[in-house]
Amino acid sequence: MRVRPIVAVLLLLATPHLESQEPTNFGATLDVRIINVDVVVRDKAGQLVSGLTASDFVIYEQGKPQPITNFAEYREESQAPPQAPELPDAAPVAAKPPQTRHLVFFFERLDLRETQPRLEFFAGLRSFVTESMRDGDTATVYYFETATGLQNLLPMTGDRSALLAVIDKVAEESKLRLDVAEAEASELAMRARVAAADGVAMSARGWANDAATTVQMGSRFAAQRAYDRQRQKVFAINAVIQGLSGLEGRKVMILAADRISKHPGLEYGYGGKEFNARSQMDDIVDTANAAGVTIYAYYPKGLPMDPMKPSGYEILMNDSEVLDSIATRTGGTFAAGGRLGAMDLGGAAKQLDNYYSLAYRATDSRNDRTRAIRVEVLRPGLEVLARSAIVDKTDDEIARDRMISSMLFGMAPSTISISLTQGNVKRRGLTTLKVPVEITIPIAQLTALPGRKGYEGSFRVLAAAANPEGDISDVAEKRQAFHIPLKDFESSRSRTFTYTLEIVVRDTSDRALVAVIDDLDNDVGYAAVVLDMTKVEKAQPVTNTRPKWQPIAAPSTPSGSRP
Repeated sequence: MRVRPIVAVLLLLATPHLESQEPTNFGATLDVRIINVDVVVRDKAGQLVSGLTASDFVIYEQGKPQPITNFAEYREESQAPPQAPELPDAAPVAAKPPQTRHLVFFFERLDLRETQPRLEFFAGLRSFVTESMRDGDTATVYYFETATGLQNLLPMTGDRSALLAVIDKVAEESKLRLDVAEAEASELAMRARVAAADGVAMSARGWANDAATTVQMGSRFAAQRAYDRQRQKVFAINAVIQGLSGLEGRKVMILAADRISKHPGLEYGYGGKEFNARSQMDDIVDTANAAGVTIYAYYPKGLPMDPMKPSGYEILMNDSEVLDSIATRTGGTFAAGGRLGAMDLGGAAKQLDNYYSLAYRATDSRNDRTRAIRVEVLRPGLEVLARSAIVDKTDDEIARDRMISSMLFGMAPSTISISLTQGNVKRRGLTTLKVPVEITIPIAQLTALPGRKGYEGSFRVLAAAANPEGDISDVAEKRQAFHIPLKDFESSRSRTFTYTLEIVVRDTSDRALVAVIDDLDNDVGYAAVVLDMTKVEKAQPVTNTRPKWQPIAAPSTPSGSRP
């Protein structure tokens, strides 16, 4: 799955047609921005703590404390953790069952030829699925390899057995994978030994010795390749996270990586610092916080096969630091090695069942896109797991996110009941087509405000397309105002607007999604249509309007003159 342009244009918005529909009330609404933060609380022993109240927490935004306006504890009663001692002035709060979870398992090409780490880690994954995935939860599996790109091994599903079967397949393949970086590093080391031997011979003969420079250049080129491979990987991770953005409920990514390094190329013995991947790490964190996704990150391999190598621990730290930061800053946890990974997955399963949700009112109108967040517990001896920032989004951005999520994982919930029908396709270019789509919108589900001559309102139409490989277009948008005369107001409440628009799509597209957003109260309606590219408009016969060829008349000769 890649998010890239395959359609970009809405061409036409036609005049409305009215039909009968069930009415609802018109009226104005007030939009109040509420920021929600989910947190997990543990004691010094790592055990989850339940029974806390809003008075036990403090939320800081941009370093300033914010009043908590909403508070809830979510807890699976069948496995409730120990409760914190009640304070005299604390009012008990009834726990709610956990929200619906959407789980994404993201594997890159794993080198787990060592039996023990592989068996331990994947056993932990299976237990995580069994313990954490309930009825109503969904999961999907993605796999990334540089040579083949990003693959969706399992579409979003609630089928545990299908999920476990795919995890078993990944486990089986991981024992056959060769670490490309390890093979390249071994080759570079062999070249260095040969170059060193040649250098000794050259120096003995009094010749110039540039063997060291040659080895250094080889290491640098290898580091550049590692950096580029990692950048591709980060793009793939971010694409999957962005797809989750529009889903409702808790969103969790289980990220199992073979290598996401702070300094790509360190494994090749390259000591230069120009290939610093800090910006890549920040990109993943920012994308996850913007989408509300918590990342639990794992480095299953742990220490290299030969832990006695001087560089073994240094490489482990180079690979672990980035993953640890990504997990911590998005509200998750990190572990390296098969056994520790399995133990952490057990803790992650419990955290999904036992957490708190805090909310406060936004301090401004989205003037700051990224809000730095810090949550503290006032009781001593307790620690909080929470994301480090919230990225505030406009209603348009939220609607676009939900469109992409609908393309990938299923239809988003609608508050406006729109419907779509497709017309005949017209050829526009060599690889593009114009697809007419008729949208039916219940007038009673749009908000209109009284004006001098009637009721006024407006809405936006967003459209996107996708192909069978999961490539998703940019989202195109048009705005439409409408006016309802005062005399027609009552009768219009049982009718519909019918609009026709043309979407420009690639000839590989197989479906389109349209969203209608009410500008006044931000209600949204979604509808999808499977594109039938066989419904092609018949070409009109071409009439030749050019006059028939006529011979050019010779100029006349004036009377009395000689030719």
